[in-house]
Amino acid sequence: MAQRIYQSIYPDNHVPTNLSVAQFLLRYNPEDVTDDKVILQDLDSQGKALTYGDFRHGAAVGGAVLVDAFNLSAGDAVLVVAPNSVNWALLAHSVMWFGGTIVGVNPVATAQDLKHYIAISTPTLIVCDPSLRDRVEESLSPLNLSNLKPRIIELGGESADSSMQFPPKQIDTQDRNRKVLRPFDLSEKDNRKHAAAIVFSSGTTGLPKAVQLSHHNLIGHMLCTRTANPEMYNSASREVFYTSFAHIFGMISGIIVPPYVGSYIAMMRQFNYDDFVHGVARTKATMMRMVPSTAIAIAKDPALDKIDLSSADTILCAGATLQTEVVERLQHLLKGVAIVQGYGMSEGSVAGLRASWSVKKRGSVGRLYPNVSIRIVDENLNDVEPGSPGEALLRAPTVFMGYKNNEKGTSESFVDGWLRTGDILSMDNDGFLWFIDRKKEMIKVKGYQVAPAELEDILGSHPDILEAAVCAIFDKSQQSEFPIAYVRLQESILEKHRHRKLEEVRIWFDGKVSSFKKLRGGIHHIDEIPKNPNGKVVRSQLPARLKAEAALAKTKLEAKL
Repeated sequence: MAQRIYQSIYPDNHVPTNLSVAQFLLRYNPEDVTDDKVILQDLDSQGKALTYGDFRHGAAVGGAVLVDAFNLSAGDAVLVVAPNSVNWALLAHSVMWFGGTIVGVNPVATAQDLKHYIAISTPTLIVCDPSLRDRVEESLSPLNLSNLKPRIIELGGESADSSMQFPPKQIDTQDRNRKVLRPFDLSEKDNRKHAAAIVFSSGTTGLPKAVQLSHHNLIGHMLCTRTANPEMYNSASREVFYTSFAHIFGMISGIIVPPYVGSYIAMMRQFNYDDFVHGVARTKATMMRMVPSTAIAIAKDPALDKIDLSSADTILCAGATLQTEVVERLQHLLKGVAIVQGYGMSEGSVAGLRASWSVKKRGSVGRLYPNVSIRIVDENLNDVEPGSPGEALLRAPTVFMGYKNNEKGTSESFVDGWLRTGDILSMDNDGFLWFIDRKKEMIKVKGYQVAPAELEDILGSHPDILEAAVCAIFDKSQQSEFPIAYVRLQESILEKHRHRKLEEVRIWFDGKVSSFKKLRGGIHHIDEIPKNPNGKVVRSQLPARLKAEAALAKTKLEAKL
């Protein structure tokens, strides 16, 4: 059977293979941005700021400081665990400037998490927020890694020894007389073979993997996002940014694209809902970039009409697709604001929806980015008919180099040169992509495939439900999985009335769906829907899944004994 390959309607970009990220940023200025335009700023009132020109100079000085002070060289990994800040962004580009690899770790990581991240990324230097130093040192104590003794310095802070922080107090990275480093030169090398950054996969199957992104990948991200959506990625764009720079969403949208197009980013050290919405109003942000949990909070905020969000013309949601009810509510509340979504993963960027299609194609993750090709296949890797759901296979310049120190994981991620996304999507007749769910999380009900996200969408439309999460529960008597739901009810519903309300919701829900989609596992109240740091529901942490895992572990143990 011939392969059915879907390609972008946008013309392919030339993604150079002989430039480093630093060389690319020095050579190109697509918006003709002036050197004095502020592009990065910490959101707090005394926040540090960098201009378009200062950022490039600061990275050149920062690269020289890192090389001279810590004897770093091309190929060395520098791991950073800290909240978002201008210094975080400057450090990342300083590392790439000398040819190193910046390794991002979310600041909520535990000492046990850090132990894993350090072991597989093998950093030469660790840069941490001062408040996290004890946690980093705790993670290193039991490692006993041969030939690996990373030094620890602080990002900013008030260390008595200023040489043990970045940037050092006595060095002004904007001093034009300060020694600078020439950018990492790949003019006679292949930039697809040199890692510029590492982010960690979400770890939905096993421990998180170290996703290596080459200079080619990052340049591809810059070019493809801007070409596909120039009205969003330009020098006039302004936003308040809170997604961790350690996540692929934060790495690309927060510190890679802004220095290219000259957009303004006000950075939050940590997310606080009130600070975010008031920050949007204060900075007159044009775009509100968020994860689903924030969108839900905005949609159900009774005080929203007291905040002036009139400057915002676009809401972009990533991390997981938004429920249709939430999109409709936001479009009703924020008149004239386009609600758009995109689709991608740590291992590659795929598609995005433009504002002009935000109503007609509500819920779609958009069109394929330039240079992107995908196939949609069944369980046997045969291409499905147009409109039918299947696993997406991906080819693009943004597809990662491979997992560091994990050849087996890398090999299993590809088939005949195509990246297996593990996600179920469909392509409509107009060339728009629709995300259905993670392949591993589909519920198999007596031969039918049921997407948890579809059921969560319906539950979320009920006025008494704040959030919902659905997973599978196995019924031995019928030898089949069935959907089970967990919901957060409105706080106004008293505990003594919950059981009755849940039964009302179940009857209402079952009347809206086909028989095989009914909540035969029941519907239950939960105080908090488990999510990862990026706002994505972690269904493996729902009570039914945890109970099933515990039962499986017990069965395996009994069999071994």
